[in-house]
Amino acid sequence: MKATRILSVTSAWIAAVLTSVPVLADSGWPHSVATLTEARDRVTAVTVGEKALFAGGWNFSPSSVVDIYDSAKNTWTAAQLSQARYAMAGAATADGKAMFAGGFRSSTWSNTVDVYDPATGTWSSDSLSLARRWLAATTVGTKTMFAGGNGSGIAATNIVDIYDVSSNTWSTASLSQARYGLNATTVGHLAMFAGGNRGSSKFSDVVDIYDAATDKWSVAKLAQARQWPVAVTVGTKAVFAGGFTGSTNYSTVVDIFDSVSGNWSTATLPQGGEELDGAAVGHIAMFSGTSYRSDAVYVLDLDTMQWSQEVLSHKRGWLGAAGVDNRLLFAGGYDGTGLLDTVDIYLIPEPATLTLLALGGLLALRRPR
Repeated sequence: MKATRILSVTSAWIAAVLTSVPVLADSGWPHSVATLTEARDRVTAVTVGEKALFAGGWNFSPSSVVDIYDSAKNTWTAAQLSQARYAMAGAATADGKAMFAGGFRSSTWSNTVDVYDPATGTWSSDSLSLARRWLAATTVGTKTMFAGGNGSGIAATNIVDIYDVSSNTWSTASLSQARYGLNATTVGHLAMFAGGNRGSSKFSDVVDIYDAATDKWSVAKLAQARQWPVAVTVGTKAVFAGGFTGSTNYSTVVDIFDSVSGNWSTATLPQGGEELDGAAVGHIAMFSGTSYRSDAVYVLDLDTMQWSQEVLSHKRGWLGAAGVDNRLLFAGGYDGTGLLDTVDIYLIPEPATLTLLALGGLLALRRPR
């Protein structure tokens, strides 16, 4: 078990937030650094309750390590997957378990689904209908869905494996287009599977949408075809940021779907990248890992649609991201020369605190001198 090393909040940070409007435009949020059990990149991150799990990954061979951060206790523990692998997909189920599915085992593809129950601290396992890697996962209603991917002799698949916790049964469905390297998120009763690669660098702009309320599928389009976009949900909005568009071309497009209006809009990442990951807490989405040469963390406030920037403790890409309570974590990664065990943890100030700080800043600015 390891405890994070919390860095003290500096007077410079306090001064900055007290004298700046808007507050969220400033960098310098409270920031701590922790250490994974094993240095690795391409971990799969899932949040269940007050725990963030970072599973598997690549440490010059597939890893079976699962590092578990408990935000309530501010402690770390470790566990093991039943099978060492990377390029998995993960999601939290409706009954509060974490599922890690598929992946690659150096020379073979995996159909294993590892299931973690935080209530008991125990693990169990199940199987996908097809062994594959680079699939996407999300949960909507009582259904956890694992879509797309590629496997042995299969450039890309359209299979969607669906686990329904209410009946403890599996079923399958089909994407409108076979692809791997897609990503998924859920907003309201809609599960959305966006982008990907159809094989031979044929990038996709398709968004397959499953409506749990009607049990029907529909299709939408991203503004730009790409694989490995980051997918997060912020309130009533689904956000698909960045991705890979071929050769050395990285997307800066951020597609935003508003589930209330049904409308799409776009924003622009300050820097594109395919090694990107991200997560959300409250109305804040954070993205990092644009490349192993960058330490930038790009912060998007979905309420104001304003960008700001934080800084990682170490430049790196291919990291994993998770949001838990009011913390956002970026774990592991590759810095161009080696693999890292670093975890950067950002404490997102509560909205009420931000409001008070903003008011304090206004009063300070208006006070006669």
